[in-house]
Amino acid sequence: MNKIIIIQPTTSERVLASIAQCSYWLYAALKKKNKDVILYEDVTLLHMDEIFDYWGKDTLYLIELSNYPQIDIVNQIFLEKRNFYNMKCFGYSPLIQLYNHPELNYKEDLDVELIDGVFDFIFYHKDYKNEITFDGDSHIKITDGDTRPFVSVYLGVGCKRGCPYCCLSAFDYPYGDCSIEKAKEIIDFCVKNNFNIHFRNENFFHYKYLDELLEYLQGKNLKYICLSDSLTLKHILQKYGEDYLLSSGNFLTEIGLETIDTKVLNKKQDFSIVDCKLNLFWLTITFQPDETITSLNQTGEFLRLYGKQRHELLEGKGKGTNSTIGGLGQFFQYYHGTEFFKDLNQKGVILTSRPIRLYPSFVGYKFLDCKPYKYRRVSEEDKQWFDLYFPDVIPEVLSLIDGQKSVIEIIQDKNFKEISIDIKKLVVVAQLAKLGIIKE
Repeated sequence: MNKIIIIQPTTSERVLASIAQCSYWLYAALKKKNKDVILYEDVTLLHMDEIFDYWGKDTLYLIELSNYPQIDIVNQIFLEKRNFYNMKCFGYSPLIQLYNHPELNYKEDLDVELIDGVFDFIFYHKDYKNEITFDGDSHIKITDGDTRPFVSVYLGVGCKRGCPYCCLSAFDYPYGDCSIEKAKEIIDFCVKNNFNIHFRNENFFHYKYLDELLEYLQGKNLKYICLSDSLTLKHILQKYGEDYLLSSGNFLTEIGLETIDTKVLNKKQDFSIVDCKLNLFWLTITFQPDETITSLNQTGEFLRLYGKQRHELLEGKGKGTNSTIGGLGQFFQYYHGTEFFKDLNQKGVILTSRPIRLYPSFVGYKFLDCKPYKYRRVSEEDKQWFDLYFPDVIPEVLSLIDGQKSVIEIIQDKNFKEISIDIKKLVVVAQLAKLGIIKE
């Protein structure tokens, strides 16, 4: 059995956390071992039948299961075909174990580790059909005339923080960085192919050989996008200075803004990252377990002061990515296998069994217990954001807010006898709070 087929089932989860590109990682790892491998991307159930019919039984089929929307299609395939074909799963282990699919044993079966392809997968970009590797930031307009695509690159994988709610804490692959020699090889490859770079490390500035990397990037005439957090960026700016980072090609730094850290962000401090010259894009998570109307007020106020303007964001992206005032606003997502998941029902309400970050899947009891009141009227400036958040529902939601009703009373779906949350109303309440139209 020489032929290996990697199948990436279609999914509505397009957020590029580390595990989201594991099909490409595995493909690169196998290609590097000179295996006879083919990658099928974004495969529907109908297309899956065609693949199996074409390649037959004398083939090893490796099927990705890395996110919740893929569960149903993978379950169906295993139910129909596992007794007739040699099939295995790879991806997010807690999901694979949850649905009793056999895990792929890389060493025994293929003499390869998934991790082996992380740093090399960009070298095989011509083999990929999905534009997932060429997305740039996908939210910010590029107006300087540079038409070079931004390609996804990893210099490190995983995260050493182990946050109890993050999928990476349960992703059973080791945290690690590539060598500086490999990093230079990747950069030279991108320069040669006229690519800009989107570094996908969970925190770019944690890269082990950052000193040498930033020095090597000087004068390369390429742009890069990277991800970090406010505390790390403050330290990096103090160490290197903003001009040095800009001359290395820093085009955009995405900052996770899960809470408003006044010690880092307060302009009254002796140093604040909001004053720096770097182009910053704030990433927010709505419906964290302790979220309240007040916390959303604070997030919205910060984004009004330091976030992007509507004209700076790509048109039409709001409905697909929950672009919020001043930045990118995704929703908190739960993951099996994490510490947070163990007592999830005690923290709030699970809204779906197929969670993604672009639609609410969980809301905490603290938020549901809030009693908002109308603080001010809707302004013309507010209206530019309303088309992103179910505008037909807004009048009804505002009519129910009186300072006496709790959020759960406001967002109940009246079509059900038992309490059921109307997701549209829930999202509208959150947006009204971010805009400062309602308070508690």
